[in-house]
Amino acid sequence: MGNPPFIDVHVHPDIKTFLTADEERNRLTCWDSVNLTRLIKLIDKILLGRILESQSNLSQLNNSSGTIAMVGLCALEKAMIKGDLVKIFGFPINLLTISKILKMRERNDIMNYELLKSISSWRYYYHTQFKKEEHHLDKSKDLSPGYQLLGKISDYDQTKLNIVFTMEGGHNLFNNTFGCKYKQQVISNLRNLRRGSNRYLFMSLAHLARNRLATHAYGMKLLHDRRFKPVGYGIRKLGREVIKIALSKPNRILIDIKHLSLESRKQYYNILRTEYGHENIPIIASHAGVTGVSYNNMPVVKYSRCWRWIKVQYFKPEGIPGTHTKFNPWSVN
Repeated sequence: MGNPPFIDVHVHPDIKTFLTADEERNRLTCWDSVNLTRLIKLIDKILLGRILESQSNLSQLNNSSGTIAMVGLCALEKAMIKGDLVKIFGFPINLLTISKILKMRERNDIMNYELLKSISSWRYYYHTQFKKEEHHLDKSKDLSPGYQLLGKISDYDQTKLNIVFTMEGGHNLFNNTFGCKYKQQVISNLRNLRRGSNRYLFMSLAHLARNRLATHAYGMKLLHDRRFKPVGYGIRKLGREVIKIALSKPNRILIDIKHLSLESRKQYYNILRTEYGHENIPIIASHAGVTGVSYNNMPVVKYSRCWRWIKVQYFKPEGIPGTHTKFNPWSVN
């Protein structure tokens, strides 16, 4: 096997085209470019921090033969759709209201209103959306110029774009979070994922909103919704069971610590030491920053209690010498 010229450890080439329609037959393929209109570009720049513009597609990844891209499949969390960007005269502006406004004003082929409305409903299951996104990306595999989906390293094709599937967020395993059967559903969905035709290299237990596997690290700057705020003290019993099943052989799925709270990360390290110390299992940190300081000596300016949460303000430590940069000591790093 030749050395791949480039490996992208965390990329989402499916999201932008997935949002273009509420049914797969009407969607653009993952090779297509989505052209933003002037109005959407303005909204993206002012309110969304250029999130829509920055999302890639397979064609952009395919610039160099042999590239390996690790795709983080991730169902959009309901808080991401209904979380408020701003309030104008008391009226909340979020992705759902923006897509509705765009639908009324012009042809909206970037954020389909019907799809976002469906996903944000309590009746819609995360795992259902996750499997639809997997199917959406899978459909583009044999479209010209095509990509190679890796199930093992010997599948690597240095003449093509190579894709590795990963999963971002344990919420993708949930059908719902109420009733007595959701735990069995999570376990069943994970086992089916391990037995499926597509191999997953790693998965993260958490993402940007709360779930019932582990406490996440607060990392949302743009949207305001209570569900983005962490609750709990680390990895729950169900989260530990998910870890055990994911790390079992064959078809082991490694755990990505990105988005886990500091306490959850420390607990996971302890699980590896006490239960898997003889196996030397790698720790994945797919798209994480660093604080520049030890968690034993965090540079806290002040903190205040706000109902169930504690709001912390930090000093920013000096960055790499000679670069005039600073580290960000948020615990998401």
